[in-house]
Amino acid sequence: MGVASARQSAAAKAIFTEASEVVGRDMLKLCEEGPEAELHKTEWAQPALLTASMAAVARWKEEQESSESPAPAPSASLGLSLGEYSSLCFAGALAFPSAVHLTRQRGLLMQRAGESNGGGMAAVLGLSREEASCLRDAVNAVLRDRDSAEKGGELCEIANYLCQGNIVFSGSLAGLEVLEELASKKVTPEEAKARGFPKPKRVVRLKVSGAFHSCLMQEAAEGLRKTLEETEIQTPKIPVVMNVDARTHADPRMIKQQLMLQLTNPVLMDKSLELLVDRGMQEGFEFGPGGVLVGLMRKTRQEVKVHQVE
Repeated sequence: MGVASARQSAAAKAIFTEASEVVGRDMLKLCEEGPEAELHKTEWAQPALLTASMAAVARWKEEQESSESPAPAPSASLGLSLGEYSSLCFAGALAFPSAVHLTRQRGLLMQRAGESNGGGMAAVLGLSREEASCLRDAVNAVLRDRDSAEKGGELCEIANYLCQGNIVFSGSLAGLEVLEELASKKVTPEEAKARGFPKPKRVVRLKVSGAFHSCLMQEAAEGLRKTLEETEIQTPKIPVVMNVDARTHADPRMIKQQLMLQLTNPVLMDKSLELLVDRGMQEGFEFGPGGVLVGLMRKTRQEVKVHQVE
């Protein structure tokens, strides 16, 4: 994760060195050697992913400076969930050391919230936005009937609108179990229709440590607010599309609010990508591991070329 960039680029290696100084741990060694169990912990996964992404950016910029045909100057930036911090760094709104500190704290807070509240996430395939909302409502209706709903909000929420047919849900373990039950063969399409909800093609549990982007992260959001208040954020040099409302924001105070709200609200990735395409996006770069943006564009906007830089 980011190791190749660090081995091939002095600028990328410097990013890992800078991150290591912030967290007091050798981040390049962690990404290269693990242990894997540590990398799976949210508290370390988040700063590690940020560092790998910004190392890829540093390597790309280094290559662009020596290229005879460099890519056009970026006109906008976008990141998915944790990637929003990389996006703000790329746009010059957030200093990299501050981003490392923020993502470490964010990871710790989210991990603690997950340990305290339980829950998880699941990808729901084959439904539209409207159908996903109907399924969510059906899950919560079952939970209420079983008298297992908790005070403070729904136990099954939509966490991420990736694209048509790929929507991520968050919820308590009970909520996810009901979601899987309604999607299983135990419930026929006819029965589902009679009860007012659609049958998804598939439900896939995600390997995460909590119900991210849901009301179960409220405690983490409050903790992040305090850290954000102590963090300097500048006006972005290029527009940054934010996850919560799929709009660009220039006011640092609004950006901080968006970062806090992101923990308890769904990510509007589909609307965010639509905004960029509507503004004329024809080509883009995805920095760091994952390839999510590349995959989404292949599914939804094949005319837009997106290159992955790891």
